[in-house]
Amino acid sequence: RAAERWAKEGRSADYLLNPGMPLEEAQEVSKALSAEINEIEQSFLNASQKLSNRRINIRNTAIALLMTLTVTSTAMTGALLNALDKSKQSQRKAQEFADVVFEVANDLQKTGDTESLANISENTLFALEKTTRTKRTAYDYINESRAQALKGNVLLANNSHKEAQTAFLAAFVAAKTANNQSPEMTIAQEQYGQAAFWMGKYHQKRHPRIAEDYWSIYRDEYQKLHKDNLENPNFTMELSYALDSLGTIYEGQGEPDKALVYFEDSIRLKDLAAQSGKNNSDWKFESIVTGSRIGNIQVATGKLADAQKTYEASIRDLDELVRNNDSANEWKRQLASLHQLKSRLSVMQGNLESADEEMKKAINRFQEIVSFDTYRTDWREMLAKAHYDAAEVARLQRNPDINKHLLEAEKIISYLSTDGTPPASLRRTKAGILITRALTGKHENKSALFDLAVSELKSIHDEQRKDSHT
Repeated sequence: RAAERWAKEGRSADYLLNPGMPLEEAQEVSKALSAEINEIEQSFLNASQKLSNRRINIRNTAIALLMTLTVTSTAMTGALLNALDKSKQSQRKAQEFADVVFEVANDLQKTGDTESLANISENTLFALEKTTRTKRTAYDYINESRAQALKGNVLLANNSHKEAQTAFLAAFVAAKTANNQSPEMTIAQEQYGQAAFWMGKYHQKRHPRIAEDYWSIYRDEYQKLHKDNLENPNFTMELSYALDSLGTIYEGQGEPDKALVYFEDSIRLKDLAAQSGKNNSDWKFESIVTGSRIGNIQVATGKLADAQKTYEASIRDLDELVRNNDSANEWKRQLASLHQLKSRLSVMQGNLESADEEMKKAINRFQEIVSFDTYRTDWREMLAKAHYDAAEVARLQRNPDINKHLLEAEKIISYLSTDGTPPASLRRTKAGILITRALTGKHENKSALFDLAVSELKSIHDEQRKDSHT
């Protein structure tokens, strides 16, 4: 069937088998049934293998270049300029190089290496500036969208929210232009869906209904891709991510039953993708994340025993993944968050000893990743919140460690506030600290601490209401 479609579409490389399991399985079948393979099918397999070999060579070149990013960005810039300048002669080869560069960039995102990611986005955008708007192809707009999305992701990690919004919007506009220009291109549909994801990610907290609109585009694009390419597990997984995203919207809006439907459908798709036989640790990680979201729903609906089993299974599975990939700092962050969720659940169950133990594990994990990249303000903010949660557990235990955790949280908040007003989420933590100090301290000015906390929370509420109207 795949060979027939390839032939029907003019033997375009867009319809060849993906490297890895799909190609390997097809080759095994061709060996077992060699007498039944016709000329078109054999040509299809040969072309798929040739494409796979070429991608391996390109990937090795790209990795070698990316390894120099921490020393110099000249090599990367030159390679991108060279690839894009050659697009008139060989657009496909140029795009193959760009595809692999961004594929490697995706791998780098697991490590949280924002410096290298920023270099990739900046160098790509610099290279694209050399092409005029009137001469740009759909591929150029796709690369611009990828680079802008990467730039937005780096900015978001460093709490530069307004700049991130500009980058994500530019990514969405470029992807939409590519999709409108060449709607038949699979890669254009993919990037349009990806750009919609990042716009939704940006709006998720402040404007959940806007996020829902963008994530509906994300889902719709990958529903079409999944339907048209049932043999491709990558599209199946991406559709499951879209359902996860929409599920988080309904979870946040107090619609747990509706959210659960999306999460369960997502798990079903992930199980379907896993049947491809592809041993992908990234997919295992995403299944764990979805499982933890189901745990959140179980907490929200009062099924605490079920939630405990879900969190414990997620922690066990993710701990194993992390042990096998020590550089995956984003996985460590998720593991720390799972310990934090388990701690909150233990408080609800009245098991303060377990709550204290889980918070210690969470703090240790957050400290580990913060020490890896001191510029990641989002990780520092998570560490501050973890110290605040630990202080609350200590308060319930009447444990003297409460002051140590409050001081650590205040120190981080002070550090993150040096460049201006901190984000609303951090200010809420600050207000919580004031309330905790008022409840536990021997201050004569307890009333003043409560007033400061209420004033901070009211300020956040007023700003968000004004922002939502805007």
